[in-house]
Parts: sequence; C-alpha cells; structure tokens
Amino acid sequence: RDYNKILNALLPEERKLFQDRIHYLDKRVTPGVTKLNWTSSKTLLDYFVKEARKYCKEVEATVNDYKAANERIAALCKTVSETLLISVKKKKIYLEGEFEETQKA
Repeated sequence: RDYNKILNALLPEERKLFQDRIHYLDKRVTPGVTKLNWTSSKTLLDYFVKEARKYCKEVEATVNDYKAANERIAALCKTVSETLLISVKKKKIYLEGEFEETQKA
C-alpha cells in the first residue's frame, strides 16, 4: 500500500524526476515480494514488511517535501505575477524626475 501510495502521488513527469528513488525502493521491496510467500516464517515476513515500510516512508517523505516545495514555489510565483512593479497613469506626460518620485510613493 505504501509503495502504491507513492506512485499514485506522482505525475508521470514527476516519476521521471524520482526515478532513482523508485529504483531504490524497487531494489529494497522486490526480494521480499519474489522470494517470500505466506508459508515463509512469520519472523521473516514481519521483518520484510517492517523494512519495506521503513524504506517507503523515507521515499514518501522526500516526495512530500518536493510536493510542498512545489506548492510554495507556485504560490510565490503567483504573488510575484500579481505584484505591481510600476504605476503609469494613462495619457499623462511626466516631467523630468516626476515619474521617479511617483514610483517611490
């Protein structure tokens, strides 16, 4: 579930960005999925599940950090795009130095 949650949280473009982390996770999870079955010892199964979830939480934290940073960047970009950099009155001819004084205010 944790593994699928990570993959579902990522867009296709983001999966390319996190390809190395997903590969890291695959290397950690695959041995338990391919070699273990329900008849394996309970201790071994519990160990695998515990370790797999630990690695998933590490990658999920990285993905969550990335998503949060992306949201902050988008919000800051929106703020910058809405910020009025200069104020110009239509059909007004400014005298020398008047424009600079108007912008300071």
